[in-house]
Amino acid sequence: TSVVMPGATVTLSCKVTASETGSVQWFKETSDIPLSSDNNSYLIQKFPPSSEHPLVSIAELNILHFDSENVGRYHCIADYVEPILEERSVDILLSILDLPMIHSGDLKILVGEEVHITCTISGNEEYEKHEINWYLNEEPMDQSKTKTTTNNSVLTSVLLMSNTTFYDGGIYRCEGKYLPTNGSEPISLYSTINITVMGFETQPIAQNISMGEELRLSCIFVGASVSEVFW
Repeated sequence: TSVVMPGATVTLSCKVTASETGSVQWFKETSDIPLSSDNNSYLIQKFPPSSEHPLVSIAELNILHFDSENVGRYHCIADYVEPILEERSVDILLSILDLPMIHSGDLKILVGEEVHITCTISGNEEYEKHEINWYLNEEPMDQSKTKTTTNNSVLTSVLLMSNTTFYDGGIYRCEGKYLPTNGSEPISLYSTINITVMGFETQPIAQNISMGEELRLSCIFVGASVSEVFW
């Protein structure tokens, strides 16, 4: 079983090695009609034996803009002419999972702002949703900052941040873990957003000086381009 993202192009390649091959074709589910490029969802490419590889025939099935209608089992069937006429097939089961959905685009916030970021995942018949973890710049985040709830088939995690600082800026990753119902290894999918924290950095923050002493103040705006900074 292979998991495919919605909208992706999937290429299935069937390579047959034989002294002589009748045909190599792709089928879906129990249909006895071979798939063809006449269907806008598929692009079939066949590569007959060449002088470099005289015993190899290849048939590629390209599934374009993969969606729920393309989910299912695909068969590659080859007819061998020699030494005897026989048919062999290989099965590939394709399933679909949506990426975790972050309910926000990239954000620009001010220092000290409170931010809530929501991420949801959902499973299907082959894969059960399991858990959501958050990462900032590839580092695991403190999960105590999150609140997770389940409603029917949807798992929701809300990341809560208050009194934000410049250290809270970066790439946030919502990673969903899915457990296959057949007991095989779990898989993880993720989505990301970028959060830019903007604000002023002044130096010194506070300082006592003596009468007549020279004082230099620095004011820097961080997180975005500005044309002018005024005192």
